[in-house]
Order: sequence, then structure tokens, then C-alpha cells
Amino acid sequence: MRADERSPVRLRASSVPTAELGQFSPKRVAADERISCGPCSCVGVRTSKYTNGLCGLRNLGNTCYMNACLQCLLHTDPLVEYFMDGHHLQVMKQTGKRAPLAQSFAELIIQQQKRTRKVINPAMLKSTVAAKLPIFAGYNQQDAQEFLRFILDSLHEELNRITGRIPYEELKDIKGETDRRGSARWWTNHCNRNDSFLMEVFCGQLKSHVTCLWCGYLSKAFDPFMDLSLPLSGDSIEDCLMRFMEPESLQGSERFYCPECKAQVNSSRKLSVYRWPEVLVLHLKRFSFMGYGSKKLNVDVSFPGKLDLSRFTDPDNRDDLVYRLYGAVHHFGSSNGGHYTAGCMQQACDPSSSWFDFDDSHVRESSYQMQQGKSAYILFYKRM
Repeated sequence: MRADERSPVRLRASSVPTAELGQFSPKRVAADERISCGPCSCVGVRTSKYTNGLCGLRNLGNTCYMNACLQCLLHTDPLVEYFMDGHHLQVMKQTGKRAPLAQSFAELIIQQQKRTRKVINPAMLKSTVAAKLPIFAGYNQQDAQEFLRFILDSLHEELNRITGRIPYEELKDIKGETDRRGSARWWTNHCNRNDSFLMEVFCGQLKSHVTCLWCGYLSKAFDPFMDLSLPLSGDSIEDCLMRFMEPESLQGSERFYCPECKAQVNSSRKLSVYRWPEVLVLHLKRFSFMGYGSKKLNVDVSFPGKLDLSRFTDPDNRDDLVYRLYGAVHHFGSSNGGHYTAGCMQQACDPSSSWFDFDDSHVRESSYQMQQGKSAYILFYKRM
């Protein structure tokens, strides 16, 4: 597996506004605290005062990829509370940003909560997205994961409470530094430029250890991620996580520059999750690209309704690592075409809540068992 296939999703440093710290300055977290940069109380909610409406989304022409992702976001309780309570308006007032995508997304949530329509037209949100990234301007089928990454990244940029410019600081290794101190140092550096509610909900921290195979020099990095792209391996999501965290060899063009050897050397890299986010998004890599063609991997991967991640994390951070599945994006068809749908719990915070399938404008009652199978493409888990 190539190194770039296992790299974490990063917030785009070059395009994220950066700046002087004001009322919403990021919290300088201690290493043993749960990741959080801002003051909003919506992050750790275990119950929600809002009941998600069961509304379909109109297909505007091959926009099932967008509708499936939006349904999962519309059933993410912390996001619903944040926008329904108007926290995005406070950030816009504080920063002076127009935030067109945030306003379009908020309007979608409001319409869903009103429940006056069985089907909502997401045309305003699509046009806002298209204005930001022209690839989404037409009506060709797009990849759901690419759309999800884009909308989360864009909402983060618009609702980033940091304004102005703070130069990016490239962190260097500190000999003998513990993982706990390194994690806190890297997170503080990230929060100096990035502080949004999207980060508080979706952002975790990935630990990378690269070891020189000549002298044994160890380089550490603690990068933020918004989702994890998992290789398909074994029969379960746990098997996929284990494969993701297996050591890999860095050779050839991927060789590591060792400051001790002062040369590009062969090395070994191991990834692990040092801190898990409040909402965990897992992307199953069902599409394999080879040369000029692509292939869909129709592998049946089981995933539990309740996922315990304690054995996949650092011993320092094993508290509260049980997650509940509340949403899934499904893809039916081949790599050359197909159809996306979503399955969601009506209330992610309520274990007794019913499951529903969302196929564009059509909504029907479903079950957790019906989410299983070869079609699952993106999974949404919330910390219990």
C-alpha cells in the first residue's frame, strides 16, 4: 500500500484563515483533555432537544451523492443543535464573514426541523457549493466521500473563529519528548490557526512514528484528521482498523530524510489514533484505481452498532471510547456509475431510536441490520 493511500485527511492550511486571538481564542488543551478548541456546549451532548425530521431531499440530477452525505450530517445531533441555536450567526458577527455555505446548510436544517414538507429542495446549497468548487457545478455523478470532505472543510473555513494571518509553524522533533507532550504541542500549534465547531466535532489526532532503519532515529508527528480512509481487510471494521495501523515500509521515492544520517533512508512508519473525535467518520476504500481504470471492491465488511475503540488507541487515552453507529452512506453499482443512499437513526443520542433509509426524496423505515452488506461506503459513529 502506498503511503499517500494511508495519509490522514488534513484541513487545508494554505486556505484556512489565520490570526489574532480575540473572544473566541482557542483553548490551549492539556494533553489528557478531550480535544476541543472552542466554547460551544453542543459538542458533548448525550441527549438532544431537537428531533430530526424525516424529510427526503430532491434529486436535482445525479445528486444522490450529495443527498446521502447531507442526510447523515442532518442526523448529526451536535451539528443540528449548533445551527438551530444560532451559534454560527454569533461566529459570523464576531469574524465579519458572510459564510454562504454555513447559511445554506443552516437553512436546510431549519426546513428539516419544521417538518412542513416531506421533500426538501437542496438547490440553494448545491449552487453555493458549486460556486466554491466548480467540479460540483454540473449534474455529473461525483464521489460522496470527496463531497463530504469538501463540505466539512468549507464549513470549517467559514466558521473558523480565527481571523487574520498567523504563519504556519513547522514543528520539529524534540529528543526524548513523550507522546503526551508532543500531542499537546502539535494540537496547540494547530489551534493557533484553526478553531471552529466543525473541528470540535469531527477532528481527531493521528500519531505517526517513522523509524530510520539505519540508525534507529525516531520521528514523531501528531496530525489532525477529519475522517479515516480504511483499506478493506478481513471481515469486519475492526480488521480494517488493524490493517490501517499496521507498520509499512517507506522506500524509493517515499524514503524518509533522517537528520542523524543526513540522508534519505529506508524507514518504517506506523500510524495510530492518539485522540478520537466526538463524531468519527470512517471511509471504506471500495474503489481501487489502477492505470486508466478503476474497480469497485464488493467486499462484505461487518460493523457493529456499538464500537469499542479502546484497543486501537494509546494507553493514555482509553476512557470513553465506545461509539454508536448512527449513519451510513451506501453505494450501489460499479466504479463507472451507480447510486448513493443513506441510512440514519432518527436520533443519534437515543439508542432506542428507529433507523430510516433515505433514497433521495423517498424515506422508509429501516433497521441496523439492513445497513450491513457490501454497499456500506461511509460510516458515522458518535461517542457514547
